Amino acid sequence: MSGQAVDLADYAQHLYQVVLSMSQLGGVVLMGRGGSFILGPQRGFHMRVVCPRDKRIENLMKYKRLSAEDAAEAIEKSDVSRRKFVKELFDCSIDDPHHYDLVINSALIDVEEMVETAATAINAKTAKLV
Repeated sequence: MSGQAVDLADYAQHLYQVVLSMSQLGGVVLMGRGGSFILGPQRGFHMRVVCPRDKRIENLMKYKRLSAEDAAEAIEKSDVSRRKFVKELFDCSIDDPHHYDLVINSALIDVEEMVETAATAINAKTAKLV
């Protein structure tokens, strides 16, 4: 597949099929690839985790052993790529909180605390959709 351009319309069609199929299985966690935009507010639980840039750089330096400059560059590339992907495929802003059931800042919240918060919110939403 090297050197071949991927047709965005074909990619979007396959992505929609995969995400919709997986969502019908239940008990599935999808990360990224615009799941919240594909499924919409009535299906699934949509969470966005954010973190200040400085903390993200610090984390990348620690876990990937990158220099501050390389970590900042990696974050910038990733952010630009994600924003472009969502804008091109869904004509939406990834930063619009209205596309998510929960937006959480992970700067001072541990993973375990985020999971607990998300579980409570998932249960609350699920109870209202039944």
